[in-house]
Amino acid sequence: MILTIILLTTPMERMDQPRHHSSFTSPNGRYELKMISPLYTRPFVWGLVDKETKQTLYQLTGDYGSRTVFVCDEGTHLAIIDDFSEREPAADLDVLLFFEKGVLLKKYELRGLLKDSSNVTRSVSHFFWLPVGAKPLFKDEKLSITTTEKVSFEFELKTGEIVSKG
Repeated sequence: MILTIILLTTPMERMDQPRHHSSFTSPNGRYELKMISPLYTRPFVWGLVDKETKQTLYQLTGDYGSRTVFVCDEGTHLAIIDDFSEREPAADLDVLLFFEKGVLLKKYELRGLLKDSSNVTRSVSHFFWLPVGAKPLFKDEKLSITTTEKVSFEFELKTGEIVSKG
């Protein structure tokens, strides 16, 4: 009886629900960033594949399976958002990365996007610096996000630069 009451009154967003992706596809479906190393072998190696030619255009290394990755329609630019972080929140933690052909262009740490890096939502083994359930918006080569502090950012996908903040 007590266990039933606890289960019914526990907020669902606090429960741990792991997330893992092994590939991400561009909106037009032509390019796919996929894990090419064996699943439990570190470091994880990802390859950007042109699905029409079956060629791997470039590779990058990182643990991106629990993140949101946007692959542009040309396959040249990536935005990687650690919006379901399995790491401990820290001011110097990289949570937003921009790549061009596998080369890091720009990165943002938690302290650069939140005034107070402790303003995150925690689950059993994850933290969120974007509102739980919020989805980043990719439109017209721009990335738009709103943080848990209700600050909105818009980034240029090709440079990683902040276009607007409000």
